[in-house]
Amino acid sequence: MSAVLIGQAVVVAMMLLIALAVPALSRSEVPFGVQVPPNHRDAPVIATARRRYRWTVLGGGGLLAVVVFVVLAVTGRPSLTVVAIVAVLAAMVVGYVRAHRVIAETKRREDWYAGLRQAVAVDTSLRTDPPRVPWLWALPAVVVLAATVIVGIVRYPHLPDQLAVHYNGAGEVDRTAGKTFGSAFLAVFFQLGLTILILALVPVISRVRAELDPAAPERDAQRHRRFVAGMARGLMVLAFCLNLTMGAVSFAVWFGAGANRWLPALLLLPTLAGIAAIAVPALRDRKAGEGAHGDGPVARDDDKHWKAGLFYYNPDDPAVFVRRRFGVGWTINHGNPRGWLALGAMIAVVVLLVVVSTTTAHASSRLPATDREVQFTVDGVTAYGTVHVPAHRPGQRLPAVLLLPGSGPTDRDGDQPPKFTPHTLALMADRLGDDGVLTLRFDKYGSGRTQTNDLGTSDPGGLDLDAFVRQAVGAFGLLAAQPEADRRHLGIAGHSEGGMTATLVALQTHPRVVAMIAPQDERLLDLLRRQLDAQFDTAVRLGQLTPAQAATNKQALAKAIDDFRAGRPVDTSGLLPQVKALMDGLFGPLNARFVRSDDAIYPPEVAAMLPRSTKVVLTCGSADVQVPCDTIGPLAAATRHAGGPGLLVLPVDHDLHTPGTDPNAQVLAPSVDHTLDLFAHLVR
Repeated sequence: MSAVLIGQAVVVAMMLLIALAVPALSRSEVPFGVQVPPNHRDAPVIATARRRYRWTVLGGGGLLAVVVFVVLAVTGRPSLTVVAIVAVLAAMVVGYVRAHRVIAETKRREDWYAGLRQAVAVDTSLRTDPPRVPWLWALPAVVVLAATVIVGIVRYPHLPDQLAVHYNGAGEVDRTAGKTFGSAFLAVFFQLGLTILILALVPVISRVRAELDPAAPERDAQRHRRFVAGMARGLMVLAFCLNLTMGAVSFAVWFGAGANRWLPALLLLPTLAGIAAIAVPALRDRKAGEGAHGDGPVARDDDKHWKAGLFYYNPDDPAVFVRRRFGVGWTINHGNPRGWLALGAMIAVVVLLVVVSTTTAHASSRLPATDREVQFTVDGVTAYGTVHVPAHRPGQRLPAVLLLPGSGPTDRDGDQPPKFTPHTLALMADRLGDDGVLTLRFDKYGSGRTQTNDLGTSDPGGLDLDAFVRQAVGAFGLLAAQPEADRRHLGIAGHSEGGMTATLVALQTHPRVVAMIAPQDERLLDLLRRQLDAQFDTAVRLGQLTPAQAATNKQALAKAIDDFRAGRPVDTSGLLPQVKALMDGLFGPLNARFVRSDDAIYPPEVAAMLPRSTKVVLTCGSADVQVPCDTIGPLAAATRHAGGPGLLVLPVDHDLHTPGTDPNAQVLAPSVDHTLDLFAHLVR
């Protein structure tokens, strides 16, 4: 079992034990918040209620917590620990409410106070001579606080520029902040605030009204003195233990704790000791309260002032604090305005600590968005690109995506300057950056700053598809190596031909999500033939070609493609001059190698090999004449086994513009923005 799982199990087990122990720590006079006369404290209904409460907590919260931990062990998601804690707390609430109702109903039905004389006992000596506060017990907490401050002051000038301010469940740093007095002494602020709060409560509890048995007021007055003194000592021990824990956190910030997977579990030990220091006087007080009840009146039944046995509301009672009925310690009189002021003061201290911690963690530590030039080498050729890093906290790990361009000499921005500059990939990077996603885009072979001379050719057409895939795989490795990138949350997004390339790269790199944006969805020459046939038909409608001429060109094109695929000499003489020039260029010595390798790929077959764990986003444009939606069916079917939303039909053209937009307009259609938002969510 991992240290992370053990630490989380300890937290949940501690919550479970506390939930089970609360009834045993509560006063025997008020089981589950119900005032009970001495002659009914051993009533069978109370014993049954306790037993059912334990079974509810164990059988409900405990069993569900075990199930959650089994799932946690399989999935490795520490956030599930919260579910286990909530399950225990929910079971505790359900068990308490059932027990309270059963005892209260039985008490009412059987009229337990019938014939008993009720009274209120007061010992004035508790007011004139209240229990002494054992201030000497506060010394350890103050010493630890002072020592931590001194060490921090001495260490501060030598601290690095970036400090670890938070550790995850594995004991690893998952958040840093710039070196400031606030970030360096964040845990010390908590030490100081908690110490002040606890030490301020100690003299208050020494003057809280005692709950005395009218039949034995002197005995209960001494019992009250012992309990208050014990709780005062327990609170001061708790302050000491909490200061030890927060001091250890400060030392981890100042001296570095590395990736200590046992750190979270170790930090719990002082807290457990502090809780035990509170439990001991509560147990002793309960035992003292179980002694024999003297003859005479019984304590007044004031259940009417207790809502559900938990909340005391009595505007006629001047007391600010009263002993709580379920659990250990005191609660406020909700009917006294001064009680609300006291509660507000305590909440204000907690809120102040949270505000200080939140402000400190974020103040002056958020880095602005930036573009960073990068380069990498594959097959002896250096490629150049841009990493777009969104605004983030120092040390924060970001989801990261590799962006792949379409066909031809398309550069990192998605342009083929000077004639075609829609900035498609640059705009995608900006949009994903707004969603907190880091991106890498690069100049592929023959575009931008990336040249191909080292590969023995001056034209990217002299390369095969495998060379471009290897280059993209190298880019993915560079993406994963970025210091801000979260290796667990990587994705690939490709546009047009880049969509097909994305699937080929994904088979080697195993990203979390693959987005195919208006991708090549059939073999290259089939795609080209379909596009040219559509142009021939359009020319017939416009009167530029006769039906016979169109048919002749279609037949010549089909034969040329068949001959090229079969390795036979290709005759393009029967084609229109502009079509002939295009096909001669594709089948010529510079481009033939790439065309043949690309045409050998049937995209649906590649997509079908993606693992089920890979989420897929697939789009087509209703106004896209290059990759129309009516041809994407086989590719969509091939990706149904994978996760993700599958096929999304967008009202855009092939350049991801709203229909009718200038091809060089540097803007993405709103539907594309929404799709990128969805993609970013899946990557995260």
